[in-house]
Amino acid sequence: GRTFDTVVVHKLDRFSRNLEDVMRILGELEKYSVTFVSATEANMDFTTPYGRMMLGFMGTMSQWYVDNLRNETTKGKRERFEQGFYNGDLRFGYSKGDDGGPEPNRDAEGVRLAYEWCIQGKTDAEIAALMNTAGYRTYRLIEDNKKKAGPDDDPKTRRPWTKDSVASMLRAGQFYMGNTEYVGVGERKKRTRSLQRGERYAMQKQVKVGTHPAIITKEMYQQVIESRAQRANAGRFATTQVTQTYLLGGGLAHCAVCGDPLRCTKGASGEKYLYYRCTASIRGGSCVGDQHMVREKALIPQIDDTIAHLVLPEDWRALVQQFLKTDDKPERSANERRKQDLQAELRNLSFQHQKNLISDEEYVRMASPVKNELAQLNRQTVARIPEHVTTAGKQMIAIHSSWIKATKEQRQAMLRLLFKAVYVDTIRSAIVSYEPNPEFDLLFLQMGMIKVGSRYIQPTP
Repeated sequence: GRTFDTVVVHKLDRFSRNLEDVMRILGELEKYSVTFVSATEANMDFTTPYGRMMLGFMGTMSQWYVDNLRNETTKGKRERFEQGFYNGDLRFGYSKGDDGGPEPNRDAEGVRLAYEWCIQGKTDAEIAALMNTAGYRTYRLIEDNKKKAGPDDDPKTRRPWTKDSVASMLRAGQFYMGNTEYVGVGERKKRTRSLQRGERYAMQKQVKVGTHPAIITKEMYQQVIESRAQRANAGRFATTQVTQTYLLGGGLAHCAVCGDPLRCTKGASGEKYLYYRCTASIRGGSCVGDQHMVREKALIPQIDDTIAHLVLPEDWRALVQQFLKTDDKPERSANERRKQDLQAELRNLSFQHQKNLISDEEYVRMASPVKNELAQLNRQTVARIPEHVTTAGKQMIAIHSSWIKATKEQRQAMLRLLFKAVYVDTIRSAIVSYEPNPEFDLLFLQMGMIKVGSRYIQPTP
């Protein structure tokens, strides 16, 4: 149902600079009788034909501004590339020099070490662990991943290396060789996976000799490319690639100790079992459950038992409704239409009062009975179960009845529908708690499960 009556923005171009989005969203607001007000264009009524014409004009100008700014930015980046200057944030191992350009700093040795380790045949995960052990940290802050850090920032505040951040550094060899790259207009949208496995992406790039000093040589970068290609062809891009379905895959399984997602992995060579493990040390952290592997086969009976207990009481709708009442979360009632009319009348009176069309005394006299009736209707509102909770209840009943006959892929989809996270104790090979998706939260409260924070614990029989 509708939870607000008016959308107020400072200025139209702060709302959106895309004309298509503006017209589509305003159409949705009008559909639900929600008023749109711009504080800067307060004298503009966007519901009239003239207002709509001005709205289209202002939206067109806003979109032109964005398109023109994008073109000027692209032009500026192209000119910098032609002059050999680097575009974008500085990468690990470089700081801004006196002339404003990239200059190698004390972390440059870490870049050379990473490339040498890769040439020696070490994997990205192994290089990440070595980088963290050597005391190197990325230029991303732990608390704010969007904010750029530098070599002078406290290492404790910077994110540790992971296999993904190492892979990104190793792919940036052209920059570390002292070159600059430029992707033409529209070429980013043309990135497609090559038909030949092992090749990352096929896209057009232009390379020029840059103005910043190099950290690695061309020979080192070429050796890294060859080393990574050999590992790719021998491993994940082998001629027969077997895919496995992990019941708690896709970030559903989390470590019960540190809370981070568990990694899905296989056992030793030739072993058919699937495992989950905590990889805190690889990420530069610490966890008592680190490196412990729990077999998926040990978790399946616990998951089956949990699904078997997902039985809603026959009067679950009444229980949820009572909870909504006691929790002071009333929904719309049969008198909602009258309430909307009263609210519209109040808005009209307020508008006349602000425009000095009626006096203060007239406003109070005319608005008081409207407010009194609205308050009375609010007190009479009967709690009704939100539609998304009703849908979740039907889904839970369907999952309980179809679980036994479902395939593993179907069961995985059901678990992802039910839960946001499943917390696993890797030391005891046990599931200790579940965090349901928000729409199922009220239903879990009705099944006798113990709630601790945002998680639920199944009581021991």
